[in-house]
Amino acid sequence: MMSSLALLVGNSSDQNLVKTFFYPRAIEAIWSLLVEYKIISPVKYGAQISAVLMQGFITYCYLIELHCLTPQYYKAIHRFSSITEGEKKTVAAVYACTVNDLKSYYKNHNFE
Repeated sequence: MMSSLALLVGNSSDQNLVKTFFYPRAIEAIWSLLVEYKIISPVKYGAQISAVLMQGFITYCYLIELHCLTPQYYKAIHRFSSITEGEKKTVAAVYACTVNDLKSYYKNHNFE
């Protein structure tokens, strides 16, 4: 309950960052429930592994699948990541390569 207090008293512009921190915790909770109800077998450090995989998925979406993110979510991650100019160029290059690959594969689709 205390961790959700930041959503109530925090600055509204910072709430997207706080929500991003809740994703791994939600995955850990879902993992624990699945183990508790014996839907899956317990794995040592399974909750932590699933949280790491979820953060990896968020990073993958941010770097590779930019066209799938809403502009507001992309801007929030981008603003809070505080990346350097070199990292911005790397992200832009990966995005350009991804879009070019998609354009060559899906010739009839209009990418923006």
